[in-house]
Amino acid sequence: MDIYRNDLVKLFKNPHNFGTMKQADITIDDVNVNCGDQIKMQVKLDKAGKKITDIKFVCFGCLVCVTATSVLTDMVKGKTVEEAKKITMADLQKALNIKIGPGKFNCINLGLNALVGGLKKYENGSKK
Repeated sequence: MDIYRNDLVKLFKNPHNFGTMKQADITIDDVNVNCGDQIKMQVKLDKAGKKITDIKFVCFGCLVCVTATSVLTDMVKGKTVEEAKKITMADLQKALNIKIGPGKFNCINLGLNALVGGLKKYENGSKK
């Protein structure tokens, strides 16, 4: 399974949910210290704070990082916070239809780790 397939390159060039929002409930900034990929993710929740109604991200990173985060944002829109926290790297690999070697684990996990960490902080009373 080639990580440089045409569909993944197209998604890298035009990722879903890319950008920022003005009224985010959660803002997460994270970096992959192994390669320098950087991400800013923003999440909007419903009034009860239980469901993800919108999510945006800006990422300066490799194809795996950007496409995995794009797919992740599609996966969690409309999901509850609890459902979103249960998504795994294996779920992302399956959705992307790629197998990631050890050198790219941190790349596929950057968005996922940022999201889950941000959701947990929000539940504990912090928005950032």
